[in-house]
Amino acid sequence: MTRKQFIAALDAAGISYDKVVAHKDGSIEFRNGYFYHHRDFDARQLAKAQATFPGAEVKQHDHFASWPKDSWIATVVQFPEVS
Repeated sequence: MTRKQFIAALDAAGISYDKVVAHKDGSIEFRNGYFYHHRDFDARQLAKAQATFPGAEVKQHDHFASWPKDSWIATVVQFPEVS
């Protein structure tokens, strides 16, 4: 899946993101910045990503940094290799 197709899929599923990064290993990451956590936002984003990309492995990582640095939740989607 290309970065452009990935962004189209996120938009179609109503998944918000601040940044999308395509990695050389074939995974694609989307980030949501935050100042503080909003209840179950992380879990809802993860569930939406898993539903949107059912054949992929989806993981989340919290990149917390003390103010004034930026913090974000990174959701990484690893697609199975096509042979």
